[in-house]
Amino acid sequence: MKKKVTLTLCVLLCAMTTLLAQGGILTATLVSNGTSTVYYGEPSLQNAYNASQNGDVIYLSEGRFQNLNNNIEKSISIIGAGGFNAIHTYIDRVSISCGVDSILIEGINTHSIYIIRNGNSTNSTYTISKCRISVIGYDAIFIFQKLEIKNSSVERLGGRDYGRYDIGGAMAVNNSIINNLYGTSSGGETFVSNSIIKGTSYGLANTLLKNCILFANENVSNTCPGIYNTIIAPIGKTEAVLMKEGNWEMEDANTVFVDAVNEDYHLSDPTQYIGLDGTEVGIYGGVYPWSTTPSNPQILSKKIAETTVNGKLQVEITVEAQP
Repeated sequence: MKKKVTLTLCVLLCAMTTLLAQGGILTATLVSNGTSTVYYGEPSLQNAYNASQNGDVIYLSEGRFQNLNNNIEKSISIIGAGGFNAIHTYIDRVSISCGVDSILIEGINTHSIYIIRNGNSTNSTYTISKCRISVIGYDAIFIFQKLEIKNSSVERLGGRDYGRYDIGGAMAVNNSIINNLYGTSSGGETFVSNSIIKGTSYGLANTLLKNCILFANENVSNTCPGIYNTIIAPIGKTEAVLMKEGNWEMEDANTVFVDAVNEDYHLSDPTQYIGLDGTEVGIYGGVYPWSTTPSNPQILSKKIAETTVNGKLQVEITVEAQP
């Protein structure tokens, strides 16, 4: 649930930081052990990363940031001002070294997120949330425990430029929009829930679907573990799948949306298509109903006094954040 909070601040520094970010000056705020440090300008992300330690959080303002000079090799969170709409945080490329235990990437717009082979971690959890991404890919076969993608839009979810990918753990895709989903050639299994899949490659090999909307541009292979409570179009693309139950097949799945042309993916009749969990299929049902508002607070309005009172400047800011 979105929360709107009105804060009255008497600290001039907080107001100045906010205004600088909205005025086009990039800021990266490092939160470490309860202490916040603000870095400014194009190298701000790199400087914040250099100073970070495992468990720290880096909050980014809107704007275009330089790529990190190195792969992410720390268990940190990087949270932007949003990956969608006119106000967003943009980073051209994000590279993660496989072997890091825990990473969260949230609220950014990026061309690519790559996981690079650099050791293995059987206890790792990588989370990509509320991001708009052209490519999520992998450098080579590697081992991790879990990769979770949620509330994100991905043009291509697959390997390097040559296509298929191999994983040694589990990948979960929840409440996301995937333009092209590549099947897993070997290793672990991909689980996709409450998502819109606009195209497929390699027959969704080793990919389990539940409560989704699937536009299958090729026949789904018999290595797909199962498809359940999913809207499928066109008819006849899933004949080889051994485990199927509760699906709806039609020639054009776009007809179930309010306005697919303008990317309004609410269902015209959400009571007609119900998933295994009792909620509607698609991105507005399930555990993570579609939301693009990051946990980094978004400023909705601000009111700054023209004069100080007893040396203090009164600032009132209304913010919105998604927990």
